[in-house]
Amino acid sequence: MKPIHIVVDVEADGPCPGLFSIVSLGAVPVYSGDWFKAQMRPISNRWVPEALAVSGVTRHDHEGFAHPMQEMRRFAAWLKAMDGRPVFWSDNPAFDWQFVNYYFHAFTENGNPFGHSARRIGDLYAGHVGKVGEHTSWKRFRKTAHTHDPVDDARGNAEALATIIERLVPRPESKSQERRFATQGIDFAGGERGKYAERVRKA
Repeated sequence: MKPIHIVVDVEADGPCPGLFSIVSLGAVPVYSGDWFKAQMRPISNRWVPEALAVSGVTRHDHEGFAHPMQEMRRFAAWLKAMDGRPVFWSDNPAFDWQFVNYYFHAFTENGNPFGHSARRIGDLYAGHVGKVGEHTSWKRFRKTAHTHDPVDDARGNAEALATIIERLVPRPESKSQERRFATQGIDFAGGERGKYAERVRKA
């Protein structure tokens, strides 16, 4: 099953799941204009006001969102409908993945569709440029503003990831090479690497 590279962003009211809660999450496949967004009510009486303020909502707003079980099942169904195996990418998977993993196990029957691993965009870029400490400058490749709306943030990171892949992977010279890249989840539709890479190429 081919990988489907999906960038995820989580906004939360504190540093860890269980004790604190997701406010909203967004997910954007790298080579697609599709997206997913969920807003969820708290699962704890604890929150960090400064963390919640980043999301631009109040505690009263947060308490009015949908139940996490409903939203996580909707997220699972969205992932299941894709033609491939979802691969979790994030600006900071140490934060984002822990919340998504916890919520999938707490509120769905089949666990985490992403499995037990996640990938960090900054680490891929650091490897690409050959500098261990060069793990933040990739953010200049974002086209969508970083607003702390989780879909905006995931989309901007997906744009940047597509650009990094554009630099890493050579253009295919044959249909067989193109098919081989497709098995790795790399899309050459439209003569370039999908929607986001095409936008970067024209910029």
